[in-house]
Amino acid sequence: MNKKFEYKGIILEDGSTCSHCDQTIGLYRRKITDQNAKALLNMYRAGVEKWHHWKDISDSTDFAKIIMWGLIERKVNDNETKSQSGLWKLTYHGVEFIQGRSEVTKYLYVYNNTIVERSAENTKFSDCLDDEFDYREIFLKDIPLEFAGQGKLF
Repeated sequence: MNKKFEYKGIILEDGSTCSHCDQTIGLYRRKITDQNAKALLNMYRAGVEKWHHWKDISDSTDFAKIIMWGLIERKVNDNETKSQSGLWKLTYHGVEFIQGRSEVTKYLYVYNNTIVERSAENTKFSDCLDDEFDYREIFLKDIPLEFAGQGKLF
């Protein structure tokens, strides 16, 4: 039984199924998880101007949700035999976020893959990583040379 409810003046139906993709529809509170932050870091370390296949940067397709924050972009698929290219690249905003130069909205409230609200609270990249991960070590040894001078990113 699907439950209808109102959220900020919008009538939403929880537990229904999308007629296009068969996903279960509900209102979700999303944040950048530790696993997603590490996938961003893998992309950063592998090259910020390169396209990366998702299997090379993450064990989960869940990282694709990071696109909602504008931190990554998906390469347009030009192969008609595939539904998607599977290739992703960091955006300028994504690089700035990893380097600690910007923050993003901590929580996104998502209904049917559409952002319906953003939290007022922001978060830093280092806050997305678990407590056992020492973020400072990244920049002490792994910062790409083109960023060492804090110059232009692209």
